[in-house]
Amino acid sequence: TEIYTLSLHDALPISETPQSNGRVVVPTFDQNQIKNICDVRLMIEKHAIEHYLSAAADVSSLLDQLEICAKKCEEYLDKGDFLELSKTDLRFHRVLVSGARNEYLSELYKRIQGQFLVANYLVLPLRNRNFRSTVDDHYKLLEYLRNKDMEQSEKMIAGHINNIFYIITNQK
Repeated sequence: TEIYTLSLHDALPISETPQSNGRVVVPTFDQNQIKNICDVRLMIEKHAIEHYLSAAADVSSLLDQLEICAKKCEEYLDKGDFLELSKTDLRFHRVLVSGARNEYLSELYKRIQGQFLVANYLVLPLRNRNFRSTVDDHYKLLEYLRNKDMEQSEKMIAGHINNIFYIITNQK
């Protein structure tokens, strides 16, 4: 399995320096661990959506940031630049979680997203992914958020994350 160390290093607070024994230890994840990671990720993103949609404050700047990310993802898809698309996908989800305006939740999300990334990249290299569905999901979620449709927003993010779990666990 080829690992894109640039994207992992950019996304995670990990060192690229090998351990003192001269070998790099690559973690492995079983299906239950991947399920747990996806469950926590889903809880965090759903909580952020609930907070975001129930907030009395103006959230148009958050929507604007999400739209910029969605458009950038589509641009990178059209160019075939899957590494940049993947990074922008990460940004989309981090922006979504930042809508909860909870620094502790954002830090927890960064950690769980990092574990998810490692598990995901170890199983499914960038070149083997269907990014069209990722881009489409982002636009659908953005539409539901604009319409303040909590039920559809939560269904959309659940489908998005559960689909990734299904793809990852069926690659092994």
